[in-house]
Amino acid sequence: MITHPSQVTLFPSARSWPLAPGVRLIALWLQRRRQRLALGRFDDRLLRDIGVTRSEADRECATPFWR
Repeated sequence: MITHPSQVTLFPSARSWPLAPGVRLIALWLQRRRQRLALGRFDDRLLRDIGVTRSEADRECATPFWR
């Protein structure tokens, strides 16, 4: 029984799709790219708040999305 709209799935068997692992991988790559772009926009105060130096942030931002 569905009690909340968030429980509705349009594709309940998506795990069985042959392309599903590839789609998840691409989603992971896009997430990494977005996060690294955001990290690159942080100023020194924000970096200090999260315990990351500018050089560490620059190194992470230079990492390819597939790593």
